[in-house]
Amino acid sequence: LATMTGAAVGMLTYGGMTKYDSVKNVSGYYKKSEYQTVLSKVVDKDLAETGIKGGKRTENVIKEIGDSIKKNPLRQEYENAVKSLSDYEAQLRAQGLSEKSIAKSMYQVRRDLGVKYKDLTPELLRKYIYEVNEARYGDPLGGSFEFFENKYKGNYSKIIEASKRPNADVDKLLSKFKEWLDTQ
Repeated sequence: LATMTGAAVGMLTYGGMTKYDSVKNVSGYYKKSEYQTVLSKVVDKDLAETGIKGGKRTENVIKEIGDSIKKNPLRQEYENAVKSLSDYEAQLRAQGLSEKSIAKSMYQVRRDLGVKYKDLTPELLRKYIYEVNEARYGDPLGGSFEFFENKYKGNYSKIIEASKRPNADVDKLLSKFKEWLDTQ
């Protein structure tokens, strides 16, 4: 099992385990946080009870999620996991893999982290994120490897660097969530 410090990913662990079984945080194997479980229940209950669009319902959802997605504990944990991919890159380099192979592996582990954390995101925010990604990349999960090959003109070092860098301005990217929520 390849392990790393902090929020870590050991992607070389397929013997009976899924690639997600090795996503860890400081307390051990990643589990849906108590905060996220409570948050999802409150938001889902609130939406079911109101059955209305906009107004108080939107205020309640925003209040529960927080007005800054970047400061949300789940987002911070995701960003730490992404930043820790440098350790995984070092493991791949130690194996003597080509730059393209490293880029593909780094891209895939980053995408897998995105799936893992999106699955833990409250449903309405997750739905909005998927819509933003679909509009931006043509894929609800984000850009394909080919998208990044084109973006960086085949420079695999840039794909590797991008895979270790979370979106610095996620609040700006998702800034229209409140307006979108009013329409749901």
